[in-house]
Amino acid sequence: MVPVGHEGPYWWENAYADFALPTQIDDGTPAGAGGRGRYTISSASQPSLVARMLETLRVRDGMRVLEIGTATGYNAALLSARLGTDNVTTIEVDPHLAEQGRAVLASAGFKPTVVCGDGALGVRGGVPFDHVLATVAAKRIPYAWVEQTRPGGLAVTPWSNDYAATALLRLEVGHDGTASDRPIGDAPFMWLRDQRSAKGAWSDHVDRDAPVRRSQTAVDPRPLAEPRSGAEFAVGAMVPHLVKALFHARDGSGEYTLSLYDTHGSWASVDFVPGAAEYAVEQAGPRDLWEETEAAMAAQPVTYPTEQLWTRA
Repeated sequence: MVPVGHEGPYWWENAYADFALPTQIDDGTPAGAGGRGRYTISSASQPSLVARMLETLRVRDGMRVLEIGTATGYNAALLSARLGTDNVTTIEVDPHLAEQGRAVLASAGFKPTVVCGDGALGVRGGVPFDHVLATVAAKRIPYAWVEQTRPGGLAVTPWSNDYAATALLRLEVGHDGTASDRPIGDAPFMWLRDQRSAKGAWSDHVDRDAPVRRSQTAVDPRPLAEPRSGAEFAVGAMVPHLVKALFHARDGSGEYTLSLYDTHGSWASVDFVPGAAEYAVEQAGPRDLWEETEAAMAAQPVTYPTEQLWTRA
């Protein structure tokens, strides 16, 4: 990845296209050879997804909204145009992006409150807000987002982890300090900085020489390999720190091995064979990852267990 400015031949085409545009790599310091970046850590979100999230927020005149993740300032500008700048607060963890967002917003005629700080902590001043909108994905939803939303208000956020695909959650805050509702679609976003994934391949985290526990299971592993399934959501929500890797046989047999691991020394694998009544399981490490996964699958059909997603401050 290399920077592209206004002078680039594809600038205008890309700027108005309906897909996300990377705006920062490697926390602002390219880590690849020759000044190239390796990991995208901030982007201008896909416009159609921005519109869907704002519709989900159900704002009305006079409402006050806290946005988590200022980035380019685009989303804060849209909120400001709808609600007025006095009703919009936006927080950005990166000092450069926060200042850049503030300047871009001001140049467009908008002056919402721009705070440089950790969005996972929210903004203490001016709470409670009518709604909180996160434009960054969370593996564990910070309880500050619930705590700083008035009862009856909404906390709208992308949620995902290393196991499950990203889902957009619309959570209504109750008078008892909890929040609940359901996923309403896909919403791929960058993660909160302190919740990013561990880098490296499957082989970097799995010790195949560790003592192995072998067993058989009658639980069909196929739902675990299906993206955006109820099983994927439930397992991703209920089994902490889980990551998966899928290895298909190359002989056209339809067989594959599903490997699960937690990057902390525990792993499990299950071998799927078409038509089999039972499947071979291997596990190692301090956790019984396959048993934890089976228990989460047994929660199907899912009334999505959002209470499992919170992390209290």
